[in-house]
Amino acid sequence: IYSTSDNIAYPYTNTSQTVNAVYSRTLTITYANSGGSGAAPSNSTAIQYYNSGGTVTNVSTPLFTLAANTYDPPTGMHFKTWNLGQENSSYTGWTPNENDTVITKAAIAEWEPNTGTITYDKNASDATGTTAASEYTYGITNKFNANGYSRAGYTFSGWNTYANGSGTTYDANTVNNEIKTLFPAGSGTVYAQWSKDTYTITYNLNKGSGSTNPIHTNPKTSYQVDTDTFSLINPTRTGYSFRGWTGSNGSTAQTSVSVTKGSTGNKNYTANWTANTYTIQYAGMEGASFGTNHPTSGSFDTAFTVNNPTKEYYIFKGWNITGMDSVTHTY
Repeated sequence: IYSTSDNIAYPYTNTSQTVNAVYSRTLTITYANSGGSGAAPSNSTAIQYYNSGGTVTNVSTPLFTLAANTYDPPTGMHFKTWNLGQENSSYTGWTPNENDTVITKAAIAEWEPNTGTITYDKNASDATGTTAASEYTYGITNKFNANGYSRAGYTFSGWNTYANGSGTTYDANTVNNEIKTLFPAGSGTVYAQWSKDTYTITYNLNKGSGSTNPIHTNPKTSYQVDTDTFSLINPTRTGYSFRGWTGSNGSTAQTSVSVTKGSTGNKNYTANWTANTYTIQYAGMEGASFGTNHPTSGSFDTAFTVNNPTKEYYIFKGWNITGMDSVTHTY
């Protein structure tokens, strides 16, 4: 390439040669952040040539390298490439003119969302099961996986962005949570949240029809998995001896029943009773005689009849009964 002031040597064998005009232009690339922030890269420049005697294929490729990105990306994004738009094709389709010596084009930053995985932490050493990680892309509608963990004495209540529950909690019953902006870095961990179950203790005091009411003072009616071990309070009942509880502890009556720490589930207990047996003594019988029906013992839950005694020269007026609250009845 010769400039207008260059002398052309005569190296040719022919007497005449054609000299084609060569045009040049300076290309300047500026950089736009397209939603990013921070300092822009320095502009890039290059010189492009056009041979007037050739075709557009004789346009030289501009010799420059696009700068490395220096912009801070928008939240949840990372740099993908510089987009030169339609100007890419014009570099090789250039027909020069006198006003086309300098051209400036903009390289626009293209960003793409961060991607990764969501990890599900059971957040309790005694929880069992697994919950597989799920794919995550920032800025689109993502879904949490359904909970696959279980924990004795607790109910799963949702996923939280912090183990202590101080972050955002997502409903345990909704796996289609929109979490598009939850993890800008593209990956993150959510922690299972657990609510402690409360179990009921139900008592059947088993008093029967027409019987005296048992007395059960301050029985414990609920507990949780971490409640300290406690023993059931036994009831009392006039005329009966407590034989023990049956139900959640089994079918054999037990007078000492405990619910140990770490137990789970609702409990049901039925009181079992044995009617007290009494000795019957008769006083004031000197010189008197009974008929055939004068029992010497009886049970609290069984009625009995005593024949009236007879005594010569006397009329029987009735019985004065004492000791009904003891094991001995005196008539």
